[in-house]
Amino acid sequence: MKISWGLLSTARINDVLLPFFGTSKSSVLTGVASRNAEKAREYARARGIPKSFGTYEELLADPSIDAVYISLPNHLHAHYCEASLRAGKHVLCEKPLALTLDSIRPSVGLANEKKLCFVEAFMYRHHEQSHAIRRLCQEGAIGELQTLSTSFQITFHDPQKATIRLDPKTGGGSLWDLGCYTTNALLQAAAFRRVTRVTAVARFENEVDVSIAGTLRFEDGLLAHFDCGFQGHRSEHLRVLGSKGELFVERPFKPGKRESLRLSTGPSETRFIEVVDPEDFYTKEMLHLERAILEKTEVFPPMRESLQTLLVLEKLNEAARGSGSADITAGEWTSCET
Repeated sequence: MKISWGLLSTARINDVLLPFFGTSKSSVLTGVASRNAEKAREYARARGIPKSFGTYEELLADPSIDAVYISLPNHLHAHYCEASLRAGKHVLCEKPLALTLDSIRPSVGLANEKKLCFVEAFMYRHHEQSHAIRRLCQEGAIGELQTLSTSFQITFHDPQKATIRLDPKTGGGSLWDLGCYTTNALLQAAAFRRVTRVTAVARFENEVDVSIAGTLRFEDGLLAHFDCGFQGHRSEHLRVLGSKGELFVERPFKPGKRESLRLSTGPSETRFIEVVDPEDFYTKEMLHLERAILEKTEVFPPMRESLQTLLVLEKLNEAARGSGSADITAGEWTSCET
């Protein structure tokens, strides 16, 4: 059996998945949809995709398509996840999964009911470096975790091409665009233990946060902080401080084929842990989902981690736009357990 895929949108990010379809023995790219039929036809012609559709609904109604990749603007994710699952399609949705936890719950219910794969496209989680970070944090390589920190900053060289990412009506802003990475990375390092309180401050332009900084307080007292934005020098890092040492990751979100993690356990006790992963992490993401669909295995990352990430993001957004802080109850956290 081959999985027949459809693309919901002609977004540029689709291109990172196209090499996978050129090599996969179990998946085939069948169609692409746009709200503009001519745009869809041209996109399909240029990339050798057999079918094009002038609406997203037409693609979802095609019985020959088994699974979809949703790369639509953020504010459309929840609606088209639900529509896709209701149509019986497996779903890979770009991050953020949605803009509110309540809006994505119907999709989670449909996926469980119909036994369909539903996963958020956190591609960096499929790189060996991500697995190494989680392993080192959980195995006590730096002792008991004390403080976590991360940063993700980019600059738009051509702001005209970033209009969706700066539009408040489409779920634009640095928190949803980059903060999904920083929040997910902090939660992963902390093994997704419960967060009880968040704080956030942001710089807004035209109702969109162009820069934001925040903190997370975990149930056991562990603290974490992050910053992300659209106006700083391109940079990223993750730092995990423990009672016996420190782990520093230079490129946690866009790692290369060879990375080096710095592990310090004393004034003169620093070693570098080499992580080699020659396989493209977008391809690994697709291979894992392909296997989950065909073999009915668990998806990765698991949906509960995506929901917990979304809950924290929603609370950070509330804090930044309100009093500066927001609490997360035990009931809210456990409601993310699917």
